[in-house]
Amino acid sequence: MQRRYPPSHRWRQAQSIDELAGMASKRLPAFAWEYLNAGAEDERTLNDNRSAFQRWQWRPRTLVDLSEIDSSATLLGRQSAMPLAIAPTGYNGMLWRDADIALARAAQQHDIPFTLSTVSCNSLEEIAAAVPTGRLWFQLYPLRDKQATRDLIARARAANAEALVVTTDAVVLGRREWDSRSYLNPRRLNLRHTLDALCHPHWAAQALWPNGLPTLGNLLKYLPTGEHSAASAATYISQQMATDLTWEALDEIRQQWSGKLIVKGILNTEDALHCQRLGADAIVVTNHGGRQLDDSPASLDCLPAIVDAVGQQLEILLDSGIRRGSDIAKALALGANGVLSGRATLYGLAVGGEAGASHALTLLQQQLHNTLALLGRPRLSQLDRDCLAPPLHLSSHTSGYLTASAVDGRPAIVQSTSPTNDDTFLNLLCDGFGDSVLLGEAIPASCFSDWTGHAACRPLALVSPATTEEVAKLLRLCNDHHRPVVPQGGMTGLAGAAVPSADSIAVSLCRLTGVESVDRDAATMTVRAGTTLQTIQEAATQAGFRYPVDFGARGTCQIGGNIATNAGGHGVIRHGMTRDQVLGLEVVLADGRTIDLMNGMLKNNTGYDLKHCFIGSEGTLGIVTRAVLRLAPPQGESHTLLCGLPSYPAAVALLHRLRSAGLALEAFEVMWQDFYTMSCGWRDGQLPLPTSYPLYLLCEAEGDASHLEAALEAALETGEVEDAVLASSTTQARGLWAIREATGEFPVKLAPINFDISLPIPAIGDFVETAGKMLQQRWPGVRIVNFGHIGDSNLHLTVDGRSLTEDTPATRHAIESAVYQWVGKYRGSISAEHGIGLLKRDFLHHSVRPEALNVMHTLKQALDPHGILNPGKVLN
Repeated sequence: MQRRYPPSHRWRQAQSIDELAGMASKRLPAFAWEYLNAGAEDERTLNDNRSAFQRWQWRPRTLVDLSEIDSSATLLGRQSAMPLAIAPTGYNGMLWRDADIALARAAQQHDIPFTLSTVSCNSLEEIAAAVPTGRLWFQLYPLRDKQATRDLIARARAANAEALVVTTDAVVLGRREWDSRSYLNPRRLNLRHTLDALCHPHWAAQALWPNGLPTLGNLLKYLPTGEHSAASAATYISQQMATDLTWEALDEIRQQWSGKLIVKGILNTEDALHCQRLGADAIVVTNHGGRQLDDSPASLDCLPAIVDAVGQQLEILLDSGIRRGSDIAKALALGANGVLSGRATLYGLAVGGEAGASHALTLLQQQLHNTLALLGRPRLSQLDRDCLAPPLHLSSHTSGYLTASAVDGRPAIVQSTSPTNDDTFLNLLCDGFGDSVLLGEAIPASCFSDWTGHAACRPLALVSPATTEEVAKLLRLCNDHHRPVVPQGGMTGLAGAAVPSADSIAVSLCRLTGVESVDRDAATMTVRAGTTLQTIQEAATQAGFRYPVDFGARGTCQIGGNIATNAGGHGVIRHGMTRDQVLGLEVVLADGRTIDLMNGMLKNNTGYDLKHCFIGSEGTLGIVTRAVLRLAPPQGESHTLLCGLPSYPAAVALLHRLRSAGLALEAFEVMWQDFYTMSCGWRDGQLPLPTSYPLYLLCEAEGDASHLEAALEAALETGEVEDAVLASSTTQARGLWAIREATGEFPVKLAPINFDISLPIPAIGDFVETAGKMLQQRWPGVRIVNFGHIGDSNLHLTVDGRSLTEDTPATRHAIESAVYQWVGKYRGSISAEHGIGLLKRDFLHHSVRPEALNVMHTLKQALDPHGILNPGKVLN
């Protein structure tokens, strides 16, 4: 039996918004339907607004008490029956007589806000009179006529509108080509559509009788005398759109409007943060329903980054693409406070007026209620990102392969997919690499996750090539079959960059090891990527040099991983990061091409220095197989000093003093009081200094001891230093360093939330104070410990997870978002030395401007067009 929808006059039987849309398309003449439903140009954004919701899948829970389902919400401080407001839509009178009043009444019946458009057919005053107790928001198009704009704001205030919604993305109208095809000129229907309108008598009787097409009620008083027709109003508004609308103009509107201010038309984090600074109460993440700039990203795709950027500082409403209650739930799960929906209620309005619009709202509310129940999350407050599986991004341009959606205008990147089934591909892999391939239970657990323990997962296969040629052969195979590849070193990373996915091929470089040569004349060393840092340090020492990069994982981490993450460590203040030690690289690209950048000369100024594209790229652009490293002279006489300081400015002053004394600082580590007290409490024996000082400094300096002693004596006299201990032996120096290196015990004793950030040196003390107050205010009782390599701008802020009232993934994510947002205010970096990986990827926008992100995406697309190299790391 063939499935059939009810005829359009039986709209009360409709079970979905799409069904109401189908009925509306039959009841309306073609020109009215196109006005309602069309998008801009090729309508790609219009369609992607719907596809975006389909890409996210639910992760339902079972055995949950569902005796009470609550879909109510708070919007702008007031309770609503559901987290939805009717969006502003213009010229609704084309669909139904007194359409705006009908929509306002439907919203009142459902206890939700109704947003009246500047270009509505019913005026503000008519709405206020017809629905005096309804929740009214007024949408403002700022006009060239500033007095008219001020008057509209005053009228909204007089009508008791609780919010002013300023639309910012339509000062220039998009090209709505299917809408335009209905007209001979912008004001006159062509013959075909005129005849089509006459063939819809029910619509004509409802919308046109007895006065013809309605005019724009809010604008009547601003039109020239005697020119109050719909055509005159349309001409007026097209000429009056304020194309000079800027942030300064929006600030003027904020000053004129004392109520709630909502800014509509936001698609990127920069604009969202600007709205926050301006004092807006809420923003609407929207692409104007796909009616403005085609190929803009879907509103839903932009939502997570904006939520992460502004946190709880603004209410965030999502608009565009809402057709089901489950869409509302997905928007809330991704961080929205509520949604706006325009077309959904207009479909109902077009077939049944006020009752039809009310039926559309009933469907959405019932569907939302049902979604919450089936999802096992009976309250809206339980919706978060844990409810959702990672999105499947389908592209019509890649033969069904999965692609990453473009966000903020960035080019799409094809993600890991496979036209070949697993068994066939694994056979090819085993045939090509033999015993170098491990499958299933044979894959050691050590390659499932890094030192973060994040998202431990067994890859599809683990391959350990022994030569550059084998790496190239492997990447060619994976690229041809669109298989994701995750490069792995010693798995000591702290950002999740080497964590595999279940469908990925993990590539271990543990067999690609060895120091190939040491050039004593040039003070360089050539090594293979799988060589451990400790092996390199020992070989340098044996040759009469030193490789200065050093950190606790030296015996396990591999130089390829150090290069891929641009690792730091203790000696950065003197020697710089790993980047500063690399003179040459050999890199294999995603398609198997090998780039030889192994020119190891210190001076080499021959065009683009491509090696720097790969250093710090975390295996997303290529796999490093060999490197030429720069060596340093052996360390001279070294002195280790622990000081008690009165304040952070004293630490900065001491840094200047020691540098001015001609000392080469190898380390300049600052520990705040909580860190020092906690660390000393974990150790036996006498404390080197009492725990009473606000700040502690651990310094390692190379140079004349008398210079250090003189500088220290002067610092004691000026009060920069209150007490100090100068190590008299290597054993005592190790004991002082043991206090600083207590961070190794954090994972066991603190359940920590770790932050590896960098800030301008003078601002670090202020950041510690203000960020601490912010965290205490939002999470009372939270414990925070701070330490850092202050000489190189690096601060490690650690939140003790045990001190949280509720230590959940959602709480941790909220804390991360809050801290990284705070870092952004100081123009700092969310990652000083650990990299971005998985754990910081979604916060990258706090440190990297959109223009730079666009270049990163362009570079990724150019070097790895199929997106097989470490997909999902660094870039989303």
